[in-house]
Amino acid sequence: MKIKQLIEELGLSVDYEKSTCKPDDNITFYYLKNNHLQNCQFESFLDCNYVDINDNVDYEFTIQDTSEIMEDSN
Repeated sequence: MKIKQLIEELGLSVDYEKSTCKPDDNITFYYLKNNHLQNCQFESFLDCNYVDINDNVDYEFTIQDTSEIMEDSN
């Protein structure tokens, strides 16, 4: 995934002139499973339609195990 794709998914705007990241820089996601880092892919970003007691909206950031993606393509 590219920085600009994540920024678009999150609905943010960035002044890349002031940023340390460039729009086409890559992002790699990992998660920890059994004390080992596993590569994964961005899957979705959703508004959970829930506001907590402090009036903050909850969002869901979903990732998918890369090995599952590879299995599905075979």
